[in-house]
Amino acid sequence: MYIERKKIDNFFKMMNQSKIRYVLIKNIGNELPNQLKKNKDIDILVHPEDKRIFKILMKQNKYLRILHPYGKEQGWTFLYQMDECYMFCKEGLYVDVCFQLCCKSLMPKSWIPLDASINISIWGNRYFDQRESWYVMDDQNLFVYLLVRCIFDKKEFSPKYIKEIDKYTFLTREQGTTEKLSKIFFKYTPHLLEKLDKKQYNQILQQYISFVGY
Repeated sequence: MYIERKKIDNFFKMMNQSKIRYVLIKNIGNELPNQLKKNKDIDILVHPEDKRIFKILMKQNKYLRILHPYGKEQGWTFLYQMDECYMFCKEGLYVDVCFQLCCKSLMPKSWIPLDASINISIWGNRYFDQRESWYVMDDQNLFVYLLVRCIFDKKEFSPKYIKEIDKYTFLTREQGTTEKLSKIFFKYTPHLLEKLDKKQYNQILQQYISFVGY
């Protein structure tokens, strides 16, 4: 069973009318707007300066804040002064919101924000998807985030993520991509780019974990 498209459309219409700065973080397999399964959530990033008005907006529109499965109440910590992530629900539509693009730390039950330069660049490079009427990240930041999510959060490259990443592998030739990846993967970055170029996704995680060239 899928969430009604009308509910999803109404959420983004509300966000667009509010002038709150946001982006849809990801849309793996084009689940949105027609194939979002019940109990799955929409992942959005809201500008940290808009956090207060975003919370007010959600309350005014009867979105109930609920326990986040990876939040403080569940024993998770947010490092480097990162804002806590929130989860909201209304009529079966779940919204997972963070205020810095982030990933799971190698430390147990902890989150870390991606490098500040990446988080800043998101707001200068986001664009409005005219067909779907929502804001999304630019291709370069999205590509970097998908890699981060597979390695740190999912700890695997699933077929759906590989299909999504394959759309953007041409970006490995751009200097900006290399610079952003190096903020996260440091001296492993050239090896990561090589594996991506050869589409050796199944080798990346183990190679990264065992890499000693720092």
